[in-house]
Amino acid sequence: MRRVKPITVTRRSLLRGAAGVSLSLPWLEIMESKAQTAPNATLPRVLFIYFPTGYRSGDWVKNKTPGSYTEFELPGIAKALDPFKKKLTLITGMSNDPAAVGNGGDGIHARGTGCFLTNEVLQMGGFKTGISADQIIAKNNGSKFCIPSLVLSIPDEKPPTFAEDGYGSVYYNNISFTGPTANVQKENKPKDLFDRLTKCGGFGMAPMQPDPAVTERAAFEKKVMGSVKDEATRLMNCVGQADRIRLQQYYDSIAELERRFQDPTNMPMTMGCDSPTAPPANGGAFFANSKLMMDTALVALKCGLTPVATMMLDGAFSHRNYGLQDIDGVDYVHGLSHGEIAGISADHPRWVKITTHFFEHFAYLLQQMDAVNEGNGTMLDNSIVYIGSEFGDGNGHSIKQLPCLIAGSGGGRLNVGRQIAVPDNTPSANSILDVMRAAGVEKTAHGNSTGQIPGLAV
Repeated sequence: MRRVKPITVTRRSLLRGAAGVSLSLPWLEIMESKAQTAPNATLPRVLFIYFPTGYRSGDWVKNKTPGSYTEFELPGIAKALDPFKKKLTLITGMSNDPAAVGNGGDGIHARGTGCFLTNEVLQMGGFKTGISADQIIAKNNGSKFCIPSLVLSIPDEKPPTFAEDGYGSVYYNNISFTGPTANVQKENKPKDLFDRLTKCGGFGMAPMQPDPAVTERAAFEKKVMGSVKDEATRLMNCVGQADRIRLQQYYDSIAELERRFQDPTNMPMTMGCDSPTAPPANGGAFFANSKLMMDTALVALKCGLTPVATMMLDGAFSHRNYGLQDIDGVDYVHGLSHGEIAGISADHPRWVKITTHFFEHFAYLLQQMDAVNEGNGTMLDNSIVYIGSEFGDGNGHSIKQLPCLIAGSGGGRLNVGRQIAVPDNTPSANSILDVMRAAGVEKTAHGNSTGQIPGLAV
């Protein structure tokens, strides 16, 4: 019997399609043991997620006596995350005091959103802020990746252009900043993002130039993805059963994205349109759009194309139809947070329904990440997902008692499965600092931080 010579491949191995397009492999058992000797062998991927207007007062978790508690309950608004309690940490008691610096309530949405990841005071009547945490991670880790950072939002956001009490729309429409006067343009078209990912040259390589002939784009992508899938299929003949399952999952995820982008009947109405049209009023468009954006972002993270991403689930003043039952035609989440629609008194439960819907999206994201086996844990285990908002009580515009959930231990760098109660008014910058340090950034301070969150870092 002829013995088959065993093969060894690395985590950075690439499957190459037409024109040199590359996607890195998932973790396989045959990969070099040196790269997998410890959970902390590689830096975690980081995803920061922002959702608007916080919560109705009383619907979040009341802070406990400072300490770490393994027995804790998520608020009703976040019950969709109950299956992941052992893989997340709930932090209570934090505030973002730089957002409070200003003329009372003037510009409070802009201040809260603009310094969500910078934790620095914003300039009124101009444009000046700090560098956001995601861009600090990108500067530290991004040189080895084709895309240093992804800055994302959900399709069909309709942000206004007015300045909120002298604070420009750049603040309340963005959370990612590369410098005092530079924000990162958000990507909100999954089709364009997918084009960018499939034309990415891989680790440390320059991105491929997109095909200038728009009419040939679909054929180009079909050829690229077909070639990548063919290589994955050939590799399956050389690996064991467990690796074949992982490769099949990898193959299926690429094939599913390919199908969704090339079959218009399986895409939301606005995908690929230069001028997005309004989604239907009878429901489903927002969830379909957010799922597609999340799935595309996960390909970038899973395939090793970027180390860090941010995602704004919506803006504070966005006019969007969420497609939820009993909320058809209600598209102004800011108004609902104050119990009004078009200036007419309404019920807060509609707002609670929207924010509950946000957490159902987060649950979908964590479920997808936790389903990816990377050998030394799941993709969720080896990543850090930071979820927060600009307010604790959105009705009162309070930057106190901010909601904060951190999912994933970052490969064992952060403690999970607990509630950490910190003294009231502890800077939220402390938790941001912990995340950056877990991602390999050697910093001792960030914004108005006073230290780290006790018990969060291992």
